[in-house]
Amino acid sequence: DFDADVLDGAFAFHLQGFEDPGTGFVPVASIGRLEAEYDEGGNITGGSQDVNQNGDLTVVTTLSGSYTAHDPVTGRGEANIDNSLTDSEFVFYVISGNQVLLMATDAELVVGGELLAEQELASADLDGDFVFALAGETPAGESSATIGHFHADGAGNIDGTLDQNEAGVLVEGAPVSGTVTAFTDRRAEAAVNGSDWILRAVAPGLVLALDAGDSRSAAGRIQVQLPGTLQAGSYLVQLAGQSGDGAVQELGRLTLDGEGGGSLNRIRVTDPGGGAAITVADDELPVSYVVDATGRVVLDVDGSDVVLHLQSDDGFAVLTPDLDLNLNGRGERRY
Repeated sequence: DFDADVLDGAFAFHLQGFEDPGTGFVPVASIGRLEAEYDEGGNITGGSQDVNQNGDLTVVTTLSGSYTAHDPVTGRGEANIDNSLTDSEFVFYVISGNQVLLMATDAELVVGGELLAEQELASADLDGDFVFALAGETPAGESSATIGHFHADGAGNIDGTLDQNEAGVLVEGAPVSGTVTAFTDRRAEAAVNGSDWILRAVAPGLVLALDAGDSRSAAGRIQVQLPGTLQAGSYLVQLAGQSGDGAVQELGRLTLDGEGGGSLNRIRVTDPGGGAAITVADDELPVSYVVDATGRVVLDVDGSDVVLHLQSDDGFAVLTPDLDLNLNGRGERRY
């Protein structure tokens, strides 16, 4: 059960999807923060948001709205959020007081994401090793996914490696370099391989990121990379994206033996759209893998490469560097 006032305080959020500004659907991604206050009903009393709509960045300085008391059993509730650009309706599901899943229910706004409770920070500035994962679309509406690792020196400089699949255009193990400004009110700006990013600090070791350039509308997470290695055992893997046959959702159990081998049991659902029949594949596939010193892992899954970037012993970001299959997501260890 969930307490009625679990949504009370400051939350960071990210959203990705499509929006119709009156001329047809275009890609949109955003990150921001909102201030929620619950007193016999929920009100959004303030906040701000950075929105990349089809490659154009808008900085919103005020948020307002309201939300219902969520169902104490299912955690489901409804919200209205007005950011001065759109006045939109949302449905949400509470996972905990620290995490809420969020989806727009307006006909002209098709986005989803999450709210994350802000936690006290000794310093928001980046210092150490981090793993990042961003997903979204290009102005042409083609899927874009990027994962990688970087080291931040604490003085505003970063360097590392990334893997990217953008509409089948692949970048594998490429160098990352850039700069990050100091955080002000938990917000900073970064230049990463020539692209502008907006960052919002959420909690120790957790930052939300928005690609604010004109090449893609994408958002995601940057998380501190904890010391560790890819352990033997089972991992729950959740992926989503596009293939040449349509939209894809995949759920699987990755089992690794700690010696470079293993298997993947997966269920893949493909929706071609246009009223065509949805297909479901249930497979068990052999796996081999190689890990480098930065925590980048290349899996061979039945002859196809999958790239992981380790965040800790217990989790990783995932990307498929495949011309005909662009999936991304996360994996978490299951004991």
